[in-house]
Amino acid sequence: AHALRFLSGIPRAAVIFLVIIITGFFTEVTSNISTASIFFPILHSVARTSNLHPAYLLLPCTLAVSMAFMLPIATPPNAIIFASGEIRVIDM
Repeated sequence: AHALRFLSGIPRAAVIFLVIIITGFFTEVTSNISTASIFFPILHSVARTSNLHPAYLLLPCTLAVSMAFMLPIATPPNAIIFASGEIRVIDM
């Protein structure tokens, strides 16, 4: 969290936007739960270090990790549909 202390000088809306973009990308290539498990403690520490309420970063992160639609690994329903053989990764 101390390494990300520079975020305290950036406007709150920009930090929230960065959280959404980074976690949204990360959740496309890993599972939702693992992404949340990795980012929640980091973002909580960053929020405390930056004198922000943790909800300002954790709620957008929660929404972003639930937006995984690109790959079968992203969420179990995607894996089930992909395993049926009726759909290709390119179609997802």
